[in-house]
Amino acid sequence: MRNSLRAKTLLICSFLLLLPWLGYRYIWEMEKVLRVGQERNLLGTAQALATALHERPTLFSSQPQTGTNTQRDLYAYRLPAPITLDGEFDDWLGFEQHIKTYGRHYVQFSRYPYRQEDYAFRHMLGRHGDHLYALFDVTDNTLITRRSASSRLDRSDHLVIAMTTPEGRLQHYAIAGQETGPVQTYAVDGEISDTAALSPISYIQGYWRNHQHGYSLELQLPMDHIGDMLGFSWSNVNDSFNRDIDTVIATASIKTATSLGQLIAPSEEIDRILKAMTHSQAHLKVIDNQRRVLAKTGQLNPQQSLWSNSLNTSDNVVSRLLAPLYEWLFPLPKLDTTPESTDDAKILGLHVTQALAGQPYVRWRKSEDDKDVIILSAAHPVYVDGKVVGVVIAEETNLGIQTLKVEALKGLFSLSSAIILLGITTLLLFASHISNRIRRLRDNTERAIDTQGRVQEKITIDQRQDEIGDLSRGLATMMDRLDGYHQYLEQMSSRLAHELRTPVAVVRSSLENLAFCETEPANMPYITRAQEGINRLNTILSLMTEATRIEQSLEQVDREQYRLDELLDGCTHGYSLAYPDTQFNVVLPEQHLHVMGSPDHLVQCLDKIVSNAIDFHVANTPIDIRLVVLGESAVQITIANQGPLLPAEMEDQLFNSMVSLRKKGKESEHKAKQEKPHLGLGLYIARLIVQFHKGEITLANRSDRQGVVVTITLPLIAA
Repeated sequence: MRNSLRAKTLLICSFLLLLPWLGYRYIWEMEKVLRVGQERNLLGTAQALATALHERPTLFSSQPQTGTNTQRDLYAYRLPAPITLDGEFDDWLGFEQHIKTYGRHYVQFSRYPYRQEDYAFRHMLGRHGDHLYALFDVTDNTLITRRSASSRLDRSDHLVIAMTTPEGRLQHYAIAGQETGPVQTYAVDGEISDTAALSPISYIQGYWRNHQHGYSLELQLPMDHIGDMLGFSWSNVNDSFNRDIDTVIATASIKTATSLGQLIAPSEEIDRILKAMTHSQAHLKVIDNQRRVLAKTGQLNPQQSLWSNSLNTSDNVVSRLLAPLYEWLFPLPKLDTTPESTDDAKILGLHVTQALAGQPYVRWRKSEDDKDVIILSAAHPVYVDGKVVGVVIAEETNLGIQTLKVEALKGLFSLSSAIILLGITTLLLFASHISNRIRRLRDNTERAIDTQGRVQEKITIDQRQDEIGDLSRGLATMMDRLDGYHQYLEQMSSRLAHELRTPVAVVRSSLENLAFCETEPANMPYITRAQEGINRLNTILSLMTEATRIEQSLEQVDREQYRLDELLDGCTHGYSLAYPDTQFNVVLPEQHLHVMGSPDHLVQCLDKIVSNAIDFHVANTPIDIRLVVLGESAVQITIANQGPLLPAEMEDQLFNSMVSLRKKGKESEHKAKQEKPHLGLGLYIARLIVQFHKGEITLANRSDRQGVVVTITLPLIAA
């Protein structure tokens, strides 16, 4: 498998993807640090408020110190504004979750089997300023109102209010059923059935409104008339004739002061202290040691917080275009849906337990409605005389940290994307540039040397001062040395021939003189053998100089246009006469083919190729000579013989000087019959002649693997 530089570069670029992961790890660690900071900051806020409440016993002694009873205790929620007494529910919007239903479990008396769908009521208390407000929504199929001529209240549907006075005395009040309108409240000093015990009062005001399923009642009671205990009892009369009470449902038994429920109302004094913390970003609560909320302020999720205000988000075209992608990748929890605890009558939780035990505590919890929102609660105890009398609870959500985290992720995403894109692009461009330079150097190197290993052209040197430039300069130097070495080898034969010719001539003349003067017949065979050796050595010197002569003659000869088909036809006739024992299969085209060059040298080239083919061909097999036209610009001569195949590694080297496949002692039959030496210069001379004709010559095994074929391709010219 081939791995290109671009593929390796892409692999290296993949490590850039670690940048977002490292960034995310960094942001995750920063989130943990911010959480720790938020915990300490929130606990500090709770501690500061607790410090303001330390050693102030009157703030907590106003609340009942007995244990709570959620069944009968009544908690008055803090109202943002006074209630308009009209029997409508408009003023109570936002407190629907605090309205409690009193039905089967609160039945004090029932003449008949009780049915909650026939008679029940919903109720809640609220406090604003010095007044306590009560809401009643009664389900009653039959409204029995007070007779206009009767003074008795108990002969109609009626409400009994039981409370302790600030002095601790039990006091009852009664309101009879009526038509829609303001109500008249009576103080009951005795039995309600005793009209003499009834006296109208004005400090308890209310409004009665009948509706389709029953009636509603809003009351306003002064706080200075109410002690710690409070209870309400509704009596239902269904028979307008005998007017007996059929059902009584009460928040608690109203017979004694101790059977009433405790009134738990927010502390005005603590509330005034909390106002100093209004500008805090936390939601603050102060609870007593019975876990009842005495005061609270702030919101759990303020729309404007220090977290969001501290962000300096960019608002440009790119940010607006990427906003949908960011919202999809990094969604934020919905601020409006994060709730706070709805049960102010009893605050639970490990943090409250730990704080009541005297240990400040911080905890994280998931919101019940939005699991993506985590609420941080910090609780700190409030001490009076070394005892824990209450707890300050400060709460915040992690939305601020989440907002910072999301903004950091957006920035990280944008920055890392830009870096990765820029890095990959730069690396790819750099790799492409390096790859192109290496590819050009490779092409130059391949063109510099032909198939025979001869240097054809110089390598273009890369002038840049880097490793590739050094490589190109090194290759150019190597090519120069290789070219010089080739020239030395090619000229070596002519130089040897030139240097050896004189000593050979001296030896020959000496042997001739010796043969002429020698009188001993026994020495003549040795002299004759020495002369034959000198003759063969002289032949070798002639062959060695032939190549040099050919090169020199080709440099001086003038090119001429001649008919190749006619030349080849004449040569084949000559070969038939010269080699009568060999069959020649000649195929020539009918048209005239003209080439430019030297016909004498081309004949010399063909002679050497045909001579080689005859030397290596198998006896009684023909020599195939074909001349074919290749299109309109080239002509091809093939000379094929049947015989031994060429070694694959030698096909391109046989055209070099002094290279031959002939073996000593085991040459072909033709070789065995002749005494002429072979130096491997025949194909070398043939290549020089073909190159002079601007053609190409190749030597290869035949496709049928029966022998060897020589192919000469020459450019064709118009006649």
